Amino acid sequence: MITLECWVVTNGYTFAILLLLLFVNRTPGRHMNTHALTYNQLLLMVTDLLIADTLGRLPHVGPTAFWAMAGSYFIFAFDSVGYYLAVRYIESWIDGERRLRDSILRSGLLIYSAVNVVLVTIAQIFNTGWYYSFPNDIYTRGPLFMPRGIGNLLFCVFVEIYIFMRRRQINPAYRPAFYCFPLFVLIGGFMQIIFKGIQFEYAGTVMALLLLYTQVQLKDADQDFLTGAASRRLFESVLRQKIDTGKAFGGIMIDIDYFKEINDRFGHGIGDRALQEAARILKSAFPGKALVSRYGGDEFFVLFEAESQEDVNAAREQLYAAVEKENSAHPDRPFVLQLSVGACLWAPNPGDDMESFLKKLDRAMYTDKEKHHAAR
Repeated sequence: MITLECWVVTNGYTFAILLLLLFVNRTPGRHMNTHALTYNQLLLMVTDLLIADTLGRLPHVGPTAFWAMAGSYFIFAFDSVGYYLAVRYIESWIDGERRLRDSILRSGLLIYSAVNVVLVTIAQIFNTGWYYSFPNDIYTRGPLFMPRGIGNLLFCVFVEIYIFMRRRQINPAYRPAFYCFPLFVLIGGFMQIIFKGIQFEYAGTVMALLLLYTQVQLKDADQDFLTGAASRRLFESVLRQKIDTGKAFGGIMIDIDYFKEINDRFGHGIGDRALQEAARILKSAFPGKALVSRYGGDEFFVLFEAESQEDVNAAREQLYAAVEKENSAHPDRPFVLQLSVGACLWAPNPGDDMESFLKKLDRAMYTDKEKHHAAR
C-alpha cells in the first residue's frame, strides 16, 4: 500500500481543480472579456504558487535541493502578487470594460509586494533565515515569518472592506461570492499560520476561485455588465424555449429616444447612466418571472406572461407610467428619459417563429417612435 503525505493529497486535488478552471475559462470560442482575462491571470498566478509550494516541500538536500529552494523562494517572494491580481479582478467588475483605475489598496499592495520581494531576496542570497530555514532538512520558520503572515491576512481584511465600500457598484447577484472570496483566503491563510505541513492557504484560495467561477464567471455570459439586464444570448435562448412550448406570452421591444443626443450633449458617462436607469425601470415595471434583456446599444426586450393582447397593452401602459414616475422623481437629471415601445402577443399560429415575432415587435416599436418624433 502506498502512503501519501497530507500535503501531497491536498496539493494534488487543488492542482486538479486549478487545471479544470483554466481549461473551462479558456474554452475555444468563448469571449475573453476583461473579467475572464483578469480571472485567468489570477488562476495562472495561483497555479504557479501551488507548483512552487510543491517544489518547496521536496528535500532541501541532494539532487532536489535547487528546485526545493527555488520553490520556497518563489512562494515567499511573490505570493503577495496574488493579492494584487485579486484586487485587479474585483476592480474589473467595478469599472467594467473601462481602463482600471488606480486605488489606494492596489498602490499599497504594489509597495508591500516590492518591499517583500527585496527582503526575501536579501534573505535568500545571504541565508539570513529571516523567513525560513532548513537545518538538517527540517523546515523552520524565521523571525519575520509571523509579521509577514499577519500582513497577508490584513490585506484579506482590507480587500473585504474594499468590496463592502464599493458594493453598490457590484451587481447584487454577485456580491455574496465577492464577499466570500477574501474570506476563504483569510481562513486558509490563518490555518496555514496555525498548522505546519498542510497547504491550507491555496486550498482556500482555489475554493474561492471555484465559487467565483460558478457564481460569477458563468453568469457573466448571460448578463449585460453595464445594466445588469440579461444578455442577448440569454434572451434569444429563452425566447426559443417559450416559442417551443407553444404557450402564449407577451413581448416588448424598447428603444431609448434621442439616445445619441444624450451621448453627444452630455457624454458617454451620462449615456451609460441613461441605459442603467432604463434597465432599472424595466425591472421594476416587470417584476417576477419577466425577462429583461439588453439586446444591443439602446435597445431592450422584455418577455413576460400574457394570455391576450389586452394583457400586453396593460403591460405597455404600466411601463409608460413607470417612466413618467421616474422622470418626475428626478427633475434635476440632465436628460428626460423617453422610450419608444413596441408590444405584441405571441400566440401559436402556423408559420410564427422567432424571426417573425421580432420583426413584428420592431415594426410596432418604430411606429411608436415615429409618433414621438412627430409630436416633438
